[in-house]
Amino acid sequence: MAPELFASSSPSSPFSPLSYGAEVDIWAFGAVVYELATGLPPNAAGGVPYRRPGRVVESGVPRLERGKYSEGLRGMVGFCLVENPSARPGIEEVQLQPYIYNTSERYPTATLVELIECFRVWEEAGGSRASLFMAGGAEGVSEAAFDAADADDGEWDFSSAGRFEGDTLRGPTTTQD
Repeated sequence: MAPELFASSSPSSPFSPLSYGAEVDIWAFGAVVYELATGLPPNAAGGVPYRRPGRVVESGVPRLERGKYSEGLRGMVGFCLVENPSARPGIEEVQLQPYIYNTSERYPTATLVELIECFRVWEEAGGSRASLFMAGGAEGVSEAAFDAADADDGEWDFSSAGRFEGDTLRGPTTTQD
């Protein structure tokens, strides 16, 4: 949440009373990019208490770690997560930010479009996945296994661990002629 949205909760806040504008959306976009990169919301690692969420800004404006993320991604997050709402970029400036500007030319999506088209054809044809490892899938339980279960004395054995240890440690029992 953008820091200015906490203004009403803190009398010493430098922000004007509660307002919502495009600046909040820019902060939110930066926060989402941060979360996609790290897997956690901004400042979550610092343990911001739920009852005092306004402490997010007190703990510092979130930044991606140097060396762990590309300069472009770090710059994108830093470009959007500016504490002062009037200093945040507008959407036009965000769209021109080098990390995302002109990405369709640098990273063509033709292969992805082809993959989606192939998936649709596969799906319309029934969408059945054939395993590469076991043609026809896994085998079902054999009739012999059912017969062995029926030959049991009919009582429930809730101690499968004991039976497992016995079978495993002693080995299978066989009769010799």
